[in-house]
Amino acid sequence: MIKSLFVSAYITYLLVGFVISIYGFNANHSAVAWWASILGHGFPILWFTYIYIRRLVNHQFVSLLVTISSGVCALIAVAQYYVMGDVTLSPVILAWISFFGWLIYHFWYTRIPVKHNIKEGDRLDLPELVSGRLNPNGYTLMVFHRGNWCPFCLDQLKEYSTSDLLEERSDVRILSISNQSNDRSSKFNFGGQIEFVDDPDFQIGEKLNIKGMTYVPLGLQTFGFRTKHYPPISILLDSNSKVIAIQSSTDYRERPKLQYFVRYIEAL
Repeated sequence: MIKSLFVSAYITYLLVGFVISIYGFNANHSAVAWWASILGHGFPILWFTYIYIRRLVNHQFVSLLVTISSGVCALIAVAQYYVMGDVTLSPVILAWISFFGWLIYHFWYTRIPVKHNIKEGDRLDLPELVSGRLNPNGYTLMVFHRGNWCPFCLDQLKEYSTSDLLEERSDVRILSISNQSNDRSSKFNFGGQIEFVDDPDFQIGEKLNIKGMTYVPLGLQTFGFRTKHYPPISILLDSNSKVIAIQSSTDYRERPKLQYFVRYIEAL
């Protein structure tokens, strides 16, 4: 829950700090330092805006740019204060809070302590919720994700649904598993290429002993989203629930890649 509170508080701070910085610049005090503060808040704001509006193909590179740019802005604000003799610390403090907040987001908030004991070759004892949905004449790829509020999850599911794999291999079924409601899942639009399994009580995760749940940003519960969500993990099974391949990630932005499973499927 601390992470849930942090990301909501940080985004709120960015917006408030951005407005304060614009106001300070208009007051014409420490113009360069205020500009540095404006940009220092603006880069993370652009990040959060862009991932929801346009998605990110190479988010590792973009997040590195945000880290460097915000850090440079914070240093410029300090230099302007100490070297040029500006009279107010406000833009310096604001810029550094923004930068440190970004570092906490980038290196702590996005990390997930995913734990499981699932190995290739294991035969899984699945709950009835999902066991009846497995492909009886082929293979099933179970994709655990956070829901349609997560832009990285949407990109992952879109990649899976638009792959030639589903057209070339009719014996492969993809199950999208999350704890969001049926109404939420129905808003996905992937042309029927993916079947959705709603697991509001984490029956599957508890049965498989998957640890490392993620938390929705505080406030999204108001819009009907549940608080806890599955970590990024995907499992390829045969018709007897035997694990052919599994991939997980400790960074919620790094989703399991379909290409990883394609090489296993092509060998079947």
